[in-house]
Parts: sequence; structure tokens; C-alpha cells
Amino acid sequence: MHKTVIGRKLDAGKIIFPLVRGHVLRCLLVTNAKVGKLYAKRVSDSLKKRGIEARIVVLPDGERYKNLKSLEKLYSAAVKNGITRKCFAVALGGGVIGDITGFFAATYLRGIDFIQVPTSLLAMVDASIGGKTGVDLKEGKNLAGAFKMPRAVIIDTDFLRTLPSEEMKNGFGEIVKYALLDKEFNKFLSSRANKIKSPDGKFLTDVIKKSVKIKEDIVKKDYLEGGLRRVLNFGHTFGHAIETASSYRLVKHGEAVASGMIDAVELSFFLGLCEASEREKALALIDSAGFGKINIDAAKLLKLILSDKKVIDREPVFVLFKGAGKPVVKEVPVKVLKKWLKH
Repeated sequence: MHKTVIGRKLDAGKIIFPLVRGHVLRCLLVTNAKVGKLYAKRVSDSLKKRGIEARIVVLPDGERYKNLKSLEKLYSAAVKNGITRKCFAVALGGGVIGDITGFFAATYLRGIDFIQVPTSLLAMVDASIGGKTGVDLKEGKNLAGAFKMPRAVIIDTDFLRTLPSEEMKNGFGEIVKYALLDKEFNKFLSSRANKIKSPDGKFLTDVIKKSVKIKEDIVKKDYLEGGLRRVLNFGHTFGHAIETASSYRLVKHGEAVASGMIDAVELSFFLGLCEASEREKALALIDSAGFGKINIDAAKLLKLILSDKKVIDREPVFVLFKGAGKPVVKEVPVKVLKKWLKH
């Protein structure tokens, strides 16, 4: 498992230097224009103090740029900047930058090391943790990717000072997911639901630490997603379909996952897996974070679900819900899914 450091105003170079001894002290620092303007110099200067030269590459901002074209840009930049197997990459940004940089690191020269420095709440609690990397294809989200564990994840909550409110909300889509997967965290978050829309520093730090621990504990037991780790896809089968339907432009990942969780809870109730009381509590928690259901055409939704990488022998697989801390991974026959979509 990767080293994870959580704190405020962290010295990234100080944390990274001991991890890259024996490497050529040169790295590809990947970011986007918004984050780069705010923090690239701060991180590169911190690396420079330790004798590490950072070659900065700026990618376009947004999920729609998480594609093979951006990946090719990184390959070209790496070659031009003399990045060898003994060098490493640093992902400075949100989930898109982390996913692309990780996939680049997994495949460039058949693999180089990389470090995650997430700057969004969503990336801090989800995308940077656990070694999933990848890019989107026009046919669907994350259809090209690899498992590549970073050497470290450096979570500096100071970055959240400049995070727009809509991106803060976006991160809580995944945080609520953890609360529905973990009974103790559910109690914690449900009792503080009034803080979700206007979180203070201590509350944010607490939910980040708890979310990261839940995900890391699961990943340690099932890194390659052969069993237990699949529960982390709660809300994602529906959510990825919603993102794809919007061409990754109109709907943010956290919003899509939250809507996907609403669908998953409703489908669970339809199948008799959860009681009405558990359904209501789950939906109330999702609502408390300001999320609602995103409606798309049923036929289109079904088509996109069937192209999801989690489909087995043409039968879609969902993480369903029996209650807080009681997820269940289940294939749902297409005919049953069609019946639910019509009801």
C-alpha cells in the first residue's frame, strides 16, 4: 500500500525525497492550468530544495480531456524532457490529473514511479487512493486503464482553501458513499449532516481521514478488485452511465455517483434487499449533501450500463444496499432491470 500523509501546508519535497533515493532526481510534474497557476511553483520549489528538477506539463482541465490524446501528450513530453525509468512523475491536481498521470506512469517505459498530490476534495478521498488509473473512451468511462499504486499520496488540506464550492460538493458525493458503506462512519456523518454544505476545517479533516481509512482498509484486502473492493463501486454503474450520457461536460463525478446511489438504493428496495426505513435514511443522507436524482432516457441508460466494464456475460453488476455498512454485489438480469426502469 502507498504511504499516505494528511496535513496542512505540507512540504511535498521533504516527503517525496526519501521515497525517490536511487532515482534520477528529475520528475514530470503534471497539472492543469488552474491548479498549476496556484500551486505548481510551490511544489516545484519544494522539490528543487531537495535537488529534484521538476519538468512541468500542463493539461487541459476537465473530465472530457481524460482521454488518449492527453495521455499521448504526456508520453511526448516525457521523451522530450529526458524522463527515464529512474525518474518519476507527480500528479498535482484533481482526479482527472491523477488518473491520467497514473496511467502514464503505469505504461511509459513499461512503468515508472509516481506520486499523487491531490488538490480537490474528490481526489483526496477517492481518486488518489488505491492505485486505479485510466482514461475514458468515447464508448464509456475508464475503459482503458491499469492498476498502478503510487509511491505516496500527499493530502494537503490547505489546497481546499481555493476549491470552488461546487467542487467541494462534488467531493461529498464520494464521502457520502463511504458513509453508506461503513456503519460507524454513517453514524458520524449522519449526526453532522448540517455541516456538509458548509464544512469547517476540522470537520473536513475528520471526514477526509475517515474516508481515506475506509478505502485503504478495503484496498489492502483486495487490491485488484477480485472481490471486496467492488463495493467501492456503489453508485458507479449508474453514475458512469450518467457521466457518459452527458459527454463528461454537464455532470460532475460526485453528482453522478450520488444520483447513481439513489438509483442503487431504489433498485435494492425494488428487489426487496432493504427495508423502507433503511431506504429513507440513505436517501435522506444523500439529500443532506444537496444531491438529487439525474434523469436520463431509460433506453440510453440501459445501453450505457451494458457497456460498463463491470458487466459479466451481458448481465450488469451492481453494488446494492441492504443498509448502512451492508453493501452487496449482485448481478441483475437485464429483464429485471428493464422492469424496474419501467415501474
